[in-house]
Formats: sequence, C-alpha cells, structure tokens
Amino acid sequence: MFKEIYPAIFSSFIQDKRLDQIANNLANVNTAGYKQHRVVFDIPASTDLGNKVSMNSEPVPAALLKNHSINFDVVGDFSQGTIQHTGNSLDLALSGSGFFEIETPQGIRYTRNGNFTLNSEGKLVTQDGFPVIGENGNIIIKGNNISISPGGKISVDGRQIDSIKLIDFPKPYGLKRLKNSLYGLVNTNIKEEKSNEVEIKQGFLELSNINPISEMTRMINVMRSYESYQKVITMYDVITSKVVNELGRLM
Repeated sequence: MFKEIYPAIFSSFIQDKRLDQIANNLANVNTAGYKQHRVVFDIPASTDLGNKVSMNSEPVPAALLKNHSINFDVVGDFSQGTIQHTGNSLDLALSGSGFFEIETPQGIRYTRNGNFTLNSEGKLVTQDGFPVIGENGNIIIKGNNISISPGGKISVDGRQIDSIKLIDFPKPYGLKRLKNSLYGLVNTNIKEEKSNEVEIKQGFLELSNINPISEMTRMINVMRSYESYQKVITMYDVITSKVVNELGRLM
C-alpha cells in the first residue's frame, strides 16, 4: 500500500470520532446540566502527521494502521449553562463552579443536573433514584414547605434539617463522563474540596451549554472533511488495483 494513504486514514478516523461526539452533544441539547464535549487526540511524533494534541487511550487497530496509532480522549467544557426558571422547589441550578455529590451503586459520582425528586422514603434523589448527598449523609425530607438557601441549607416547614454537599476539584477537572449526566474521578489521587464559588438557585435548572447552531455548523464541516478523506482513500484503492492488475499481466 502507498504510504501516502496513511494521513487520509488517520484523518478519516479523527473526523469519524468528532462526528460521533457532535451527534451526542446535539442529542443532549435539552439535558439539564449537560456539558459540551470535544474529542482530542494524541498523534505519536513518530508518524508523518506531526504534533501531540492530547494524552489518552484507545489506539486505532494495529491491523489498520500497521505500526501507527492514534490515542483519543473526550474532554468536557464546564462553562456555565443558561439558568431557566421552573418553579419546582426540588429543581436546583448551580451558578458558579461546583458539583452535587451523588451516591450510586458504583460509588460516589458528581453532577450539575439538579432535576431532583423525592423517593418513597422521602430521600432527595436524582431522576434515576440515586441519593443526593448532604453534609449528614442522605437527605430525608418530611414536610411541605421546602426552602433551600444559596449555600445549600435545607429547611422544611421552617426547621433546618441538613445542607446539600457542594464540592469542587482543582482545574483542569480530572473527571470522566459517565451515563445520565454523571461524572467520576479519573484517578483516586484527585481530592474533592468544598466549593466556595457556587450558589444554588432553587426553582431553577441549569440547561446544557450546547449552542445547537454552532454544533450543527461543526457537524457539516466535519462531514465534508470526512467525505474528502474517503475520496482520497478510494482514489488510492483504485490506483492500487490498477497497479496489481498491470503487474499481473506483465508476469
């Protein structure tokens, strides 16, 4: 195979991964607390393609690229999303830098999606039923008049019962995206800290920070690039077939 085909293969792979992530972003435009994500790459310096763009896993299959590999990772843009009024006392938007702490069967997770509810036991939980963690553990709410202060203090019928745990991490965030707007730590060396730069807005939700028009424009550009690289690969395939056929006649 002509070695010149490798840049086109590398580039096609990159555009394919970017397209998948853009589609995922667009699918979550209306997901509360969702953060825009981008695919970044680490292209080994030993290839003809040049510079390192990021540092993480999952190489392209060796059978496809012989001795070359591309490592890629998905990173989040944690900038503030628009805050929208809902009037629901259990909808909590975060304004500023920080996360809610959530208890799941897989361990502690983090989210900015404050679309909470109460389960049959009166626990404050996510829409998937995972408990929201307070300063005293699980938050049990029994009563009618629920008030949550900007600092997270919870009062029910005029009596303070607990405070929502609001935490943050050193930046850039060492968090990996999981399902249902949850995040987990990349490694256990990352230590959470109390957030002093965030406020809760009760009766509001933070919307996703996706700009659908910009994301659609990016999708169109990526699709065009992908199609161009595919044409190059097809061209080399045709040339290779002709060379093989001509050599066969000569032999």
